[in-house]
Amino acid sequence: MEQSIYELYMEQVNPQDTREIMQAEDTLTALLKLVDNRELRDAIDRAAGRVAYLREVAAFEAGYGFMPE
Repeated sequence: MEQSIYELYMEQVNPQDTREIMQAEDTLTALLKLVDNRELRDAIDRAAGRVAYLREVAAFEAGYGFMPE
């Protein structure tokens, strides 16, 4: 049976890295719960998501540049 993309990814990542990501997500979630203003909370959440997305894109592009042709 073929592995899913997620399974292939999990084989290649350092478990410590994913643990740190999960801890950071938990911390962000806890902090967002402290913000009473829903619009502000949503804006912060969207900004954090955008930063994560852009970092992922930059890392992919950096790695893609090193792939053999």
